[in-house]
Amino acid sequence: MMWKCKRGVLLLATLCVASMNGCMSADPPTNPNTLIAMDYNLGFEEVSFDFHPLNWYAGGSQSIGNYSGIADGKVVHSGKYSLQLQYIGGPGFGVATNQLRVNDYRGKTITYSGWIKTRGVTDFAGLWMRVDGPDSSALEFNNMYDSAFAGTQDWKQFSYQLPVADSAIAVYFGALLSGPGEAWFDDLSIK
Repeated sequence: MMWKCKRGVLLLATLCVASMNGCMSADPPTNPNTLIAMDYNLGFEEVSFDFHPLNWYAGGSQSIGNYSGIADGKVVHSGKYSLQLQYIGGPGFGVATNQLRVNDYRGKTITYSGWIKTRGVTDFAGLWMRVDGPDSSALEFNNMYDSAFAGTQDWKQFSYQLPVADSAIAVYFGALLSGPGEAWFDDLSIK
């Protein structure tokens, strides 16, 4: 199960981010420490007219509507919205995907953290990040599979670090729900 989930996230992340068409600014931030939350919508406060978080792909790993991904204004850790991934039915997993400007992070170690809340999750929910190398293979990957954050649990903060090699060509990140249930994600942080 772990390999299937990892492989699906890796492929989906690449496809979803490639289709975001202009959601990411081509200009580097003048101060990454203060502008990163706004640039990447890490608190999910910026939403579209149909309540999808701006700058994010959020939904299922299959094109059959097996998961939904929306900005939820009722269950939040802070602010007006959180990201909710919810199982609808069928195979696959729920995922939210975004991409960092790799030039800002080459040769550094990223600390990725965020808050997660779950209801009825049978497999796991987590924060995921992938660092791609020159041949688009994963140099580093973590999806919190080992955290076993499942069941029904209140908001809990998670954090981990991944190194970004000088040879990295892309850094993708997001949230993941594997199996039935629903999970909320809020107040993500990238340092």
